[in-house]
Amino acid sequence: MDRRRDQDRSTTRCFLALTFREADLAAAVERLDGMRGAVGGGRVKWIAPENLHLTLYFFGDLDARALARARRAVAGLGGAWDPVEVSWGDVGCFPSARRAQVIWLGLREKGGGLTGFAGWVHRRLRDAGFPEPDKPFRPHLTLGRVRRGGDVSWDEIREGAGLTVDGPPFIIRSMRLFQSELRPQGPLYTALVSAPSRGGDPPIKGD
Repeated sequence: MDRRRDQDRSTTRCFLALTFREADLAAAVERLDGMRGAVGGGRVKWIAPENLHLTLYFFGDLDARALARARRAVAGLGGAWDPVEVSWGDVGCFPSARRAQVIWLGLREKGGGLTGFAGWVHRRLRDAGFPEPDKPFRPHLTLGRVRRGGDVSWDEIREGAGLTVDGPPFIIRSMRLFQSELRPQGPLYTALVSAPSRGGDPPIKGD
C-alpha cells in the first residue's frame, strides 16, 4: 500500500520548447565554445550543445493526470502553427550584466512573430487548464548558469562571445514537450511529444 501511495505522488518535471536544427545552432555553439575558454575556473555550469533550446513554457512538476493533460494539449498544437523566422541576436545576462547569474543568447524575431507565437501557445495552454507564465516572454537560449559563489564579469563574457552573433535568418519548425531529469552531471532531456509546424518535422517515435 505504501509503495502505491509513493507511485501516486510521483511527478514528472516538464517544459515546452522550440528546438533547432544542428546547422542553425552552429553560430550559437561557436559563441558558447568561446565563452567556455574566456570564463574559466569552473565558475559557470555551461549548457551542453545538444541541450540548447528556447523554452516557451515551464510546466514544473506534473502528476500523472496533469502530465496526460499536457501531452494532449501539446499534441493538439501540432500542424496548427506557421514556421517562425528568426536570427541570432546579442549575448546578455540575467538579472543584469553587473550581477550575472544566467548567461543567454537572444533571438531577433521578424515582425514580432516569435513573441506573438508564444502568446498563442500560452493561450492554448491556458485553455487546457494551465496558468499563464509569471514572467513576460523574452526569446533567448540559456548558455550557462554562474555557480554559487562564482564571480563572472561582463568583460569576460563579451571577450568570449563578441558583440553579437552574426548569421543569416533561419526558420524554426520544431516544438516539443520535454521531460527534464536533474542530475549532478547535468540535466537529461527526453522528448515526450512533438508538435511540428505546418510542413515541419515529423512526430517523434511514440507520439
